[in-house]
Amino acid sequence: MMGKNSKLVPALVAAVLVVASTGAYFAFSGLPGRAKHKSHHGVDAASGSGGKKGPTAKQVEYASLNYPSSSGRLPESIKSSYDPVKNRTQMTLSLRNLSVASSGNFKAQGVEIRLASEFKGQTRPAEKAESSIDGVITTRSNIAGLLATSSPPGIVTADGQALSTREASKKHSGYTSTKAGDGTTESVVFKIDTKDLLTVAAASSVRARFGLLEVILSPAQIADLREFTARLNPGPGAAASGG
Repeated sequence: MMGKNSKLVPALVAAVLVVASTGAYFAFSGLPGRAKHKSHHGVDAASGSGGKKGPTAKQVEYASLNYPSSSGRLPESIKSSYDPVKNRTQMTLSLRNLSVASSGNFKAQGVEIRLASEFKGQTRPAEKAESSIDGVITTRSNIAGLLATSSPPGIVTADGQALSTREASKKHSGYTSTKAGDGTTESVVFKIDTKDLLTVAAASSVRARFGLLEVILSPAQIADLREFTARLNPGPGAAASGG
């Protein structure tokens, strides 16, 4: 499984990392920094559209991509929430307990990849597509540095085609590591181009490698990813992001 995006990273890195006795998960904090800055999609995040300006050429380009059709079913892995104060909707996909391809000399538990999409209002604006999607991978391991990376932060392989994720920021590292009991909880924040995400969603075999960790998506998880990408479609007749 993203630029002028350095202002978004503090919000992502400040996401709440919750460590429980059964493992850990990464919860997005709602990307509060977006409301004050220009977004990485060239849109004024305070208004969602740069005032009354129409979509940018890039937004129109990405809106014309071949998005998958929605199944009409909202899986439990996809959640949508609307903030009436900010007038913004956030849709998240959580792929939990990912299968680890190989462990080597380490043990990884509770591996999760989460993707997030955000837009103004309760209905995704027509033709204003997102050119990239924010993501984070988190895991609990018996060794430190499992997810430590240079650049790119991760590689996603879809039906044999390798696709690079991008740094969440050119100025800040997206990698965090926290000691938790006798293990370590680590995370890497990243971005993935929407075009690449569509390629991944159309694949029948998907693997992702971050640092030393390689995970495999199950057919059900790929189906959920496909439904998530279908709901990124800003075009007419697209499925509602929240259901």
